Amino acid sequence: MSQETEIIEVPECSELPNPAPYDEDPVAFADFVLTSLLKHESASLYAKWPAKEKGVTWYVRPKNGNSDLELPSAISPSIGHFRSVLARFGYHYLSIQVYSGYACKFLRQREKVFRCEIFMSNNSQSGFWIEIHSAVYNPFQPDESDVQADAVGHGAFKALRAAIGKGVRD
Repeated sequence: MSQETEIIEVPECSELPNPAPYDEDPVAFADFVLTSLLKHESASLYAKWPAKEKGVTWYVRPKNGNSDLELPSAISPSIGHFRSVLARFGYHYLSIQVYSGYACKFLRQREKVFRCEIFMSNNSQSGFWIEIHSAVYNPFQPDESDVQADAVGHGAFKALRAAIGKGVRD
């Protein structure tokens, strides 16, 4: 991570666009499932295309002590729609990795900053799936990995604390 830490604004979207064809807008759909994830202090969002199935269900798993709780968030009506939403995540949140990738990003919604780890595959070799783990980020109480990163000279989390403190928005 560079000294210039990027915080990506996520538009709050509490309802899917309606009627068709707007209900299959991959940008709005991605904003909607991210909003359902970022309603929780700490949670995971995941979706996986089960081969030979028509639609794909997106789930949110809050990390609040009950690890078995899975909340359906939305349904991609077709594999084409699902793949277009994955491509949106890959392009916008994974630095143009539209077929597969990983990134640790800082997302902001409702004045809260979340540290998100995003894993995605959008190809036939490794499958069609996404998994995002998020938690509210407190720059003034860094976790152990933050301290280790700063200790080896990266200084990225010092830059992030400065960016949050100044109210920097992208």
